[in-house]
Amino acid sequence: MSQEPQHKLSPLANQALEKNMFILRLPCEYHAHLTQISRLNRRSMNSEITLLLEQHLTELMARGMQSDVESLGLPLPKPAHKVVEKFQALSLEKKKALLALLG
Repeated sequence: MSQEPQHKLSPLANQALEKNMFILRLPCEYHAHLTQISRLNRRSMNSEITLLLEQHLTELMARGMQSDVESLGLPLPKPAHKVVEKFQALSLEKKKALLALLG
């Protein structure tokens, strides 16, 4: 039996697998922009990216795209689900007012 050659992973890749991490390649302008935003908000870039993703997914859910988000298999934290449920229970007028307030 012939065996396929096994590829050795870099130490960083091994660490990423162990800690449920992944490497994200960003265009330079995105990296620079995220660096600036995270510094202004006094957060790490990782925390900033996580927050932005949570906000985006919450917004998708609020717009009624719940099935699309759920089909991705990306569970939102319980507080985000509560926010979405409360938002969906509001009247259209109140939804528009809240979205305008949040800017």
